[in-house]
This record gives sequence, structure tokens and C-alpha cells, in this order.
Amino acid sequence: MAEDVIYQKRNILIIGRTGTGKKTLANHIVKNSTPSTVFQLSSSSMENNTREPTLVTCSARDDHRKLLYNIVIWDTYSTETSGKTSPQDLSGYCSEDKEDVPDGINLVIFTMKNGALHEEKELKLFKSIAKNFKEIQDISALVITGCESLEDEEREELVEQVKNEDATKDIAKFMGKGIFPVGFPPLERVKAALKEAYQDGIDADSETLQTLANNSGEMTTVIQLRNNLKKMREHINSSDRFSCKIM
Repeated sequence: MAEDVIYQKRNILIIGRTGTGKKTLANHIVKNSTPSTVFQLSSSSMENNTREPTLVTCSARDDHRKLLYNIVIWDTYSTETSGKTSPQDLSGYCSEDKEDVPDGINLVIFTMKNGALHEEKELKLFKSIAKNFKEIQDISALVITGCESLEDEEREELVEQVKNEDATKDIAKFMGKGIFPVGFPPLERVKAALKEAYQDGIDADSETLQTLANNSGEMTTVIQLRNNLKKMREHINSSDRFSCKIM
């Protein structure tokens, strides 16, 4: 009789403003999993820069690494969105009877876009999370998207910039898992002569994300996802500094 294969869980929360490529990151984390693509990018959401942010969940199985991925994407308000909107209540999502909610979380990925690292709303939100949720520091990582045109040395310089600038250094200190510049350009828009080079970069950055997710299982303490999402919701709801909406 064949032995049952034991899969390890990787419960991942991805946080960032709209347009920073969170769905793309999720797709590359589960690139070799079943299903191979879990988040579809609709043309309407791209055109509108996802003006109606959502809380999205998905699951995927990686038979090669023997991993089960549960990924939650938390989409905050775009900086292009005007006006003040109160956050939606997350209690429905966090309820105990929701079967697709992971029991714990192994990795929190914060996303920022290269060239837009000083967006005031995003910095305020991330700094507030860093200040009030220190229990997730050891499992937090910052992924900077839009870095496909940067050479390795330039990426290293970008990481040092984030670590040293007054506007971002507190956020950088919070990232116990590190800071990772990545780039996933749409190859259909790349000139034929450059596609192979870009594909090599995409493959390398995909491997970086997969390794980050894989190694997140090394944490001996898994943070409770439900409780922390509830605390984040209550914290943001109690403040008038944020324009953040969870659907």
C-alpha cells in the first residue's frame, strides 16, 4: 500500500496598494502548482487600477515541493482613488465557520512599486502596521515590484536606499524576512531580441519568491491569521488617517 504523502501548509498574506502586482506575485509563488494560475488579471481592473479593492483567497498544491498554499491578497486603496471611504468589516471573512480561512499564517508580504516608494498613504499604513503588530515582524517581507530593468547592483542599491531613507527605514527594519526587488514584465510587450534575457530574469525572480515561501515554514510559531486580521481591521477603523477599503 502506498504511503500517504504529507504536504506542509504555507499560509501567506500579501498586502499592498492597488497596482503593485500582488496577484502577479501570487501567481509566481504557485507557478509550478495546481492550478498553475490562480489569480486572473481582468482588463477592467487593470484599466481602473483596481479602484474597488478586494480581499481574495486562493489555494494551490505544489506536488514537487509537497506544499499546500493558501494565499490571501489584501488590496488597499489606490493612491489615485479620491475621497474618504471607511473600511468594510472583515468579520464575515474572519468568522470561524469559513472553511477557506487558514488557521495560521507563515508569511506576510508587503508590496511596493519601484518609483513609487514614497506614497504617503501607503507609508502611513505600513508604518502603523509595523508599530502595532510587532508579532508578525519575524515573518514579514517587503517585495518591491517593477525592478525588471535594474541590474543586480542597482537592486542592491535600491534595498540600501529603502533601509536608510527616513521615509522608509522603519518599514525596512520591520521586514524580518528581508527586502526583495523583483520584476515581471509582460513579455508580449518586450522586443523579440530581449525576450530571452527578460525570461531569465523572470525565472530567477520567481525562484526567489518560491524560496521565500518555502523557507517560511521554518518559523516555529505560526501567527493566528483570524485574530491579526481582526486587530488590523479594528486598528484601521479606529483611525481617520487611512483611506483603506476591504471588500
